[in-house]
Amino acid sequence: MAKIIIIGAGAMGSAFSLPCLDNNHDTIIIGTHLENEFIDNLKDNNNVHPSLNIKIPEEIKIFKFNKFEELFKSNVELIVLGISSK
Repeated sequence: MAKIIIIGAGAMGSAFSLPCLDNNHDTIIIGTHLENEFIDNLKDNNNVHPSLNIKIPEEIKIFKFNKFEELFKSNVELIVLGISSK
């Protein structure tokens, strides 16, 4: 089991987290500095992602950007950028 950190809590990062969890990886999503309010709303809505219209499983840990440095000091095997722009 690998420890995977996905940067970006939007549709791309959140969708990528699901097959990671399905393959028994320790999966963490860190929102960007622009997604703090989005993460609050996601957690207030029982982890239902507004763009994907699915519930993000509780096993996938979701953190705000202020945890970025702390999480990167842990033993991370894969870092994924799940950030897209319109």
